[in-house]
Parts: sequence; structure tokens; C-alpha cells
Amino acid sequence: MNNLTLRFITAIIGIIIVLSAILYNETTCLLLFAFISTMSLIEFYRLSKNNNITLKFRWES
Repeated sequence: MNNLTLRFITAIIGIIIVLSAILYNETTCLLLFAFISTMSLIEFYRLSKNNNITLKFRWES
């Protein structure tokens, strides 16, 4: 299975999950997007830590 086929299958599964969460009710949609946001932040922080990038926030001087 090549990379394009794997990406296509992953996209189809992702679309089904997102549409199911949206159509089921608001709570599942909220929980799904909260989960996706949390996992994205964790990955971002790990990548920046591995590359020795210091993060400066606006409230820090």
C-alpha cells in the first residue's frame, strides 16, 4: 500500500468520524474538537522541545 492510498483511507475515516460527531449531538462534537486540539498542542510542544525552540508567550516579558 503506497503513501497516497494510506492518506486517502485515513482521510475517509477522519471524515466519517467528524461527520458522525457533528450529526450525533453538540457534546460529542465539542469533545472531539477538544481532543483534537489537546493532541495538537501536545505534539507541538514536543516538537518544539526536541528542536530546542524556546516558546515566548505574550504575557511573558
